[in-house]
Amino acid sequence: MIQKNMNNELKRKIERFCRKNMGRESGHDYSHALRTLEWTKEICKREGIKRTVDYEIAAMLHDVALGLCTRAEHGEVGSRMVSKFLRSKTDLPEKRIEAIVYVVKWHNNKFRAPKLTKMLKVVTDADTLDLLGAVGIWRSLSSLEAGQLNLSLDLLTLKKHGTYDEENQGDRVSNTHSLLDQLTFQISSYETMLTESGKLLGQPLVNFIKTFRYMFWNELGSKYLKRYK
Repeated sequence: MIQKNMNNELKRKIERFCRKNMGRESGHDYSHALRTLEWTKEICKREGIKRTVDYEIAAMLHDVALGLCTRAEHGEVGSRMVSKFLRSKTDLPEKRIEAIVYVVKWHNNKFRAPKLTKMLKVVTDADTLDLLGAVGIWRSLSSLEAGQLNLSLDLLTLKKHGTYDEENQGDRVSNTHSLLDQLTFQISSYETMLTESGKLLGQPLVNFIKTFRYMFWNELGSKYLKRYK
């Protein structure tokens, strides 16, 4: 959970706020906040960051608006929710609140942020790490509708790769069609990581997904799918 030197009352308030507002979208429930928190703590440790409380609060609160608005809007909407919550329910100094709210606002659009702060880099890398490895594959499956899990040739065809769109600097290409597309998107997210510690932590995780995608493709008969490419 949040580190021990945090005021227990503040810790309980943040946890209650997260539990209340998360879980509307598959793969982004309270456990996602906790996993992002743990990755944030690990990156902070490796990066030599000593004062980590605000990093951890931002990690917990970054996705509270998912399911209340479009994916593109959830950073902006979440920042307003977090701003109101922190200012009305905590006694954190204004400067610290502003830094946390900034991360929430820009975490899903980091390359458009006016400044890539250290906290923004760390929390977005932690968020990306939760998209990789075995947990990333589980989240891929949970994000797809039942029809998209059908193993037919049509749905396995990579009609449009779900990668990060370079022109739009980090926006997700929304028109994904299959598990393979979703995995391709998640693999591409590794290339957007901003801290050396995050990249090192993510390397074995992204390799795991690459291996799974390769085996998945080949075991389902890639020779029959090549004509569709």
